[in-house]
Amino acid sequence: MAKTGNLEEEFAMNPPEPVAEGNLKEDEAKKEEATEAMETIVIPMTDEDKDDKFLCINGRGIYVKRGEAQKVPKPYAELWKNSQMQASRAMRYQMENENKQLTD
Repeated sequence: MAKTGNLEEEFAMNPPEPVAEGNLKEDEAKKEEATEAMETIVIPMTDEDKDDKFLCINGRGIYVKRGEAQKVPKPYAELWKNSQMQASRAMRYQMENENKQLTD
């Protein structure tokens, strides 16, 4: 459709679609969270780390209390498990390299 240059005429010919009240993205996110599978995780409390743990996936995050069993959506539980595996691998790699340096 050709633009007339007159905003009032264009608005009259092509009125905007009505928008429901509320934020549609937030509503969809709430529905998605409600239908997600939940899993129980425990994040240990240490002398250095006593604050809640923040877990974030694609810009959406949650806080999980340390030292207590918490039900969280499955993707966050997987995130926590994967981060623990990577930390364990990194520690093992570091120890192996230290041992190699001592023996060389």
